[in-house]
Amino acid sequence: MGLGDTLGNKAEEAKGKIKEEWGDATDNTRLEAEGKAEQVKAKADQVGDDAADALQNARDEAADTWEDAKDGGENSTLDAMGDKLRDLKNKVD
Repeated sequence: MGLGDTLGNKAEEAKGKIKEEWGDATDNTRLEAEGKAEQVKAKADQVGDDAADALQNARDEAADTWEDAKDGGENSTLDAMGDKLRDLKNKVD
């Protein structure tokens, strides 16, 4: 879920596009279909990687928030979170 994964997915997608175009140019429907399938798989892999990254970021942010809240301070993170929750509730109501 880093740059290497993204580049790998883009390479696979490009490879699939070339296969699709070559299959279309040569009237090879099997090759064209394989190319389309490779593109779909590469895009799905990228979506999975993006979702994993988003979950990791959310976990890290939650851990940081917890640590900040434990430390306390002038503007406690819990107070700020409470303010945000109240704002969201007011928007919903």
